[in-house]
Amino acid sequence: MNEEIVSSPDKREAYKVLSVWPPQKCHYCDRLTTVVHIDPAFLPDFQPKCALHGLARCPYLNETVEEREAELESVRRFVLWMHAETGRVPLVARMSEVKEIPGYEEPDMEEGEENDEIGWATRYEAPDGVRIDSYVASDYDRFFLYEHGALREQRQIEQVA
Repeated sequence: MNEEIVSSPDKREAYKVLSVWPPQKCHYCDRLTTVVHIDPAFLPDFQPKCALHGLARCPYLNETVEEREAELESVRRFVLWMHAETGRVPLVARMSEVKEIPGYEEPDMEEGEENDEIGWATRYEAPDGVRIDSYVASDYDRFFLYEHGALREQRQIEQVA
């Protein structure tokens, strides 16, 4: 057998997160976004994703450092978006169990269906220096923010004087 024809398991198509211009309509909603995910595991593989729907999750078990950082960056982007895109998120860490999130609300599941949500612990720092320990859960299609032991459903909108 010719060794050049056999494909190596290390030669997989990379999952990528790119910035694009002009803004594109999110794959899941009508929001415009400049972030696009290139995911060879799905068709179409070019998927614009807004901050709410933008989990960057590599479909492979042997994810690269870049793919892992893209996941954490997508969580940061969501937390900042929920806080009117102000402040910063200096800490994001994957949690082993999403059920450990204070105030976590488990989704309604069909009998026998498993909860596939994943979670992260984050710290948000407001422009005035106030710090909030928050948690993010995702069902892969969208994010959910938990702060002060409760699901935060409304996005903070920056006040214009």
